[in-house]
Amino acid sequence: MSIANIQDDPVASDRTAFDSEHQPATRSTPPIYNIPSPNCTHSGKTFAQQRAEGFIDYFCDKKEWWNYIFAPPISLGLDHTSDGRKKMAAAGAGYSIPGTGDSVWIGLRFSRDSCSGFFPFTLGNTDGEKADHCKKRFRAILNGCGTDTVTTKKEGMLVDGCRVYQIAVAANNPFTVDELYKDQGDLICKDNDKSLKGTCICNYAGYPGLTDVFERPASNSCEAGDVDLKKLVIN
Repeated sequence: MSIANIQDDPVASDRTAFDSEHQPATRSTPPIYNIPSPNCTHSGKTFAQQRAEGFIDYFCDKKEWWNYIFAPPISLGLDHTSDGRKKMAAAGAGYSIPGTGDSVWIGLRFSRDSCSGFFPFTLGNTDGEKADHCKKRFRAILNGCGTDTVTTKKEGMLVDGCRVYQIAVAANNPFTVDELYKDQGDLICKDNDKSLKGTCICNYAGYPGLTDVFERPASNSCEAGDVDLKKLVIN
């Protein structure tokens, strides 16, 4: 399995000829978290549950993703945190549906609505808890969308704070920055007069709710062309 070069594209991605005989990993007792209900998509595209179950295990068990930090594009900075962890907007992986040009894509992304800060790929104190935190949310989509069948499950997403879990059917990876934020528009920066005075606050026009705070440039002007988006105040 391979992961895209996230220094060039801040999205971890993997498309694989997934083995449908893959057996789900042994599950440990999950940490106690409330799991929101999924929002199901009625696009007409469907997929079988059994193969998706195994792929959820594959996706959530990828330990190299567990330390990745998710943030919106405005907050990616140097593509890593101050303690060296990779930052990205989304992570996605997919497997082909035989006889079609589509794949089933499973992904986690940062919300495109009003959200701030960043979060890790998963939560938990042990490896088992971390894997289960991820798996339970994707299974909530799988089991909650297309509840009367195991052969024609439906697409859907689950919003848990700033985390957005999604199962989609598409020809190409929907979890790329170009796809997720293709309408981000122009950069807007202004003086930060509410908190951390002497800094600049910026966002992209298409996403006014996704903002971050940056060091004031040497010009002392918070013009969009002057602010260095790699110089986050909190990274």
